[in-house]
Amino acid sequence: MTTTGRRARRLTIASMIAEELRVRILSGEIPAGARLQQNDVAREFDVSSTPVREAFAELRRQGLATSIEHRGVRVVRPTLADVLEASEVEELLEGPCIAASVPLLTDEELADARRRLDEHRGVPTDEVRRRVELDAAFHLSLLVRCPNTKLRTLAEAAHRDTSTYRLMLSPVGHIGEHFVEIIHEQHEAIYAACADRDGELAAARTVDHIRWGGQVSREILG
Repeated sequence: MTTTGRRARRLTIASMIAEELRVRILSGEIPAGARLQQNDVAREFDVSSTPVREAFAELRRQGLATSIEHRGVRVVRPTLADVLEASEVEELLEGPCIAASVPLLTDEELADARRRLDEHRGVPTDEVRRRVELDAAFHLSLLVRCPNTKLRTLAEAAHRDTSTYRLMLSPVGHIGEHFVEIIHEQHEAIYAACADRDGELAAARTVDHIRWGGQVSREILG
């Protein structure tokens, strides 16, 4: 195996470990304040320390953990300020990204977004994690044609960060039927603009949607 191949495989393993730890953190199986030691995680997944170190770096990037001594991390719980800052970044990036992407979306890609939207509407209110996952899937599906790949990558990361914080703060997830219906209405408005290939309108409605989400977070957590 070439050096490039070995690195790609290592990064794939690191991503798998990071995702498994992320799921455990978001579900509460690994609580806020818990310490994760590099050697312990490497032993559990039967890997060397290198992919674990890279997985820890990804958890830190996502705002799920901070470094501690002796090659480990500590799981952190986001604050209202974290949620609002992430939402502001998402607003700045996702608006121009969707504006550039929408005119280039194919009929198949729009149909895929429609399926994700319909599936999101069918998820019960109390299935918080599934709703947040499908919400992100819908939004990100509308960014795929943005010709600026760096902007798209940053916008996708910003959206995932906001989703992650809201999942960790369970009261935000349990926002009630009224708020869930508003989310559905806003999603439909965004999709309608996309179906008309109106990137500027889609961007405006997306920004309004993100701002509204920040206001809801402030009301519930403030």
